[in-house]
Amino acid sequence: MKATLFFILFLLNFALSSETVGQGFGQSQFQSVEGEALGIQSITKGQYALLCIAFRPEAEGMLAEWWLPVYQNFISRKTDGFVVVEEIEPVSVWFMPVLEKGGKTAASAFSKKAKAAVEEDFLKMIALLPKPSEALLKELDVKDKKAPILVVIGAEGQILEKVSGAFDADKLALLEKAFLKK
Repeated sequence: MKATLFFILFLLNFALSSETVGQGFGQSQFQSVEGEALGIQSITKGQYALLCIAFRPEAEGMLAEWWLPVYQNFISRKTDGFVVVEEIEPVSVWFMPVLEKGGKTAASAFSKKAKAAVEEDFLKMIALLPKPSEALLKELDVKDKKAPILVVIGAEGQILEKVSGAFDADKLALLEKAFLKK
């Protein structure tokens, strides 16, 4: 009886403490560099995902600091943006600049610049976010739009970890830990 009660309380605690990617991501529409509309399901593809989000141009410099560590730890060019390492779950990595102003014109201009400057393999890992919903900002608990946010999304769509700001080895360790196979 005590074991059953303990198990039920454990499951209830887990359910309450695990955020679910719901309203915010569910309402958000992303766009590939090619102009294709993407939802969160097409981004995660039922896999773990690392979303590297820059809400403002000021955040892009800090996000650039993350590029090499993210590449070294999670991206394999041989497998279309996915890496399969025995210790971690397969990871889909996405870099997401937010285009709050300018709509389709801004997206088109960004896409044109990206196509000229970024290798084709990596263009597949860019998703533009035209304007984040208030629900998404609340869900991610965005306090400073001038700092990038890196979010680990689980295979079922739950937020497993999030860090913000400039690269830091301790923050990278938190992201890596979220991807470890249980």
